[in-house]
Amino acid sequence: MGGSAAPRSDEEDADTAAWRATEADPMLTGKFFRDRKDLLVSSFRLADKCHLIRFSGLNDHEGSIPFIRSTYYQALTSKCSKSAVNSSNDYSLWSVSIFSSGRSFQSGVGADVFAHPPGRATHRVALASRVAIRHPLFVPQPPMSPRILSLLVVGCLLLLICGCRSPLKLPPRETRSYQSLLEWSQASGMPGAVLLVRTPTTSFLASVGWADRRQKIPMRTDHAFRIGSVTKTFTGIVAAQLHTEGRLDTDAVMTNYLPASITSHIPNADRITLRQMTRHTSGIYDFNDSIAYMLRRGVFNRRGNWPPLRDLKYAYDKPARFPPGEGWDYSNSNFILLGLAIDRVTGHHHSVEIRNRILNPLNLTNTYYELSEPTRGQLAHGYEHFFGFWEDATDWTPVVGGSAGIVSTVSDLATFVRAVAGPNSFLDEPTRKLLRSQFRTKNVDRPWYPVSGYDFGLSVARHAEDSVTLSDAPFFFGHSGGTSGYLCFAWHEPEHDVTVAFFGSSSLVDVLHQQRNGEFLHLMQKALFELTMEQVGGVSPGEGFKRQ
Repeated sequence: MGGSAAPRSDEEDADTAAWRATEADPMLTGKFFRDRKDLLVSSFRLADKCHLIRFSGLNDHEGSIPFIRSTYYQALTSKCSKSAVNSSNDYSLWSVSIFSSGRSFQSGVGADVFAHPPGRATHRVALASRVAIRHPLFVPQPPMSPRILSLLVVGCLLLLICGCRSPLKLPPRETRSYQSLLEWSQASGMPGAVLLVRTPTTSFLASVGWADRRQKIPMRTDHAFRIGSVTKTFTGIVAAQLHTEGRLDTDAVMTNYLPASITSHIPNADRITLRQMTRHTSGIYDFNDSIAYMLRRGVFNRRGNWPPLRDLKYAYDKPARFPPGEGWDYSNSNFILLGLAIDRVTGHHHSVEIRNRILNPLNLTNTYYELSEPTRGQLAHGYEHFFGFWEDATDWTPVVGGSAGIVSTVSDLATFVRAVAGPNSFLDEPTRKLLRSQFRTKNVDRPWYPVSGYDFGLSVARHAEDSVTLSDAPFFFGHSGGTSGYLCFAWHEPEHDVTVAFFGSSSLVDVLHQQRNGEFLHLMQKALFELTMEQVGGVSPGEGFKRQ
């Protein structure tokens, strides 16, 4: 690029070095943000040599604008002349975003323009946070050429057009069937999907769509998929079994099982028990809530090396959500730590225990722990849809550790969840007694139910309105899971022996509608629970669905 570069100041070098240091040590990211008044940084590469650093302020941004103007805008102009930036003919507009961890958070989105050499397929993203961004881009910008301005306008129009998805609406109740729900999932954005339903009188197993969009390979019912957080149930069951054998005391604090190199970075580690981790009552920060983590793992380094400890470091030294045992907050960090504790007491990776204690006894031949075991069967491709473009996420580095990492099929998952939650559980009586040992204010008239609330990776979904008495409300036990390119759930209702398992080949991330994937899960589960219960006579039509 043309133009001469002005000398860079020591202050600029120090800031650049501080940001670069966070790439080698994620623990420094939090300090970097704190030192700069809670500003998020999004770095864009210009023509391989020029870096444009832009900020989006979250809060407490007073006094930060002079800092930005004096440092990073100068850093831009010192590395690339304004004329070169404005006249380059190889600009492209790419307006994408990274999704947040969802739940109760809202997201903002910033669009940006960046340059790349012709023919180079380099994608960089803009910035989205888990709180609304009030000032998307307040760094003074060099004047844009008419071409760039027109691209920006077109990009904004595409953003609006592609972001205007129709609201999710289930098929009419009077015509609803398992097949229509499966087809509805595809119409809602799933490139491909598989559904299994088993009751004493029904056996439904079917697929729709593509397992590979590019090669036009149809989805089959035996295609495997990443199950995401359903892995927690496998990890939790192993922890419960080890407890009953006296090898892992889940009532002991985590410092008994994990080294100080880990626990010294977890607030209240000396008071958090493993059982609180299995129940998500530990208060430990969820690394998925770190925006730095989401940017690095979900955007800039999707195919890098991501061992569980690297994920966990984004939870290090973060304030506790609440004192141990005094609240409930779903945290993937809990099960990463639990998996590490199992590794330590057994002397090998917890995937070995899952294989020996669950997969082999249940003959789950199409299930394996990714990156720790050989692949089995054929993995369906998973996709993400960003502003009108499909991106294949299959080769992105999968999340592994006690929180996620297993690949399975709907048939294997259905067998597993029924074996755990059914009255004829494959678990021995001491393990089943441990699962039932949580203090009960619900299900007191059904002591054979496996858990009362979330415990050992086993969750509860209730099919009833508040007006329906507890004794009339069917309860489903299992888990849902989502990871890049995949969304699934597996549930079992033990009283009527009903099992449902679903897999879709997208997490349905939508940066403009952050709750869309959660809404899809809710509607799909609700419809399936209603339909199965009506068929087995467990609930009357018209009653709703409530998550516990």
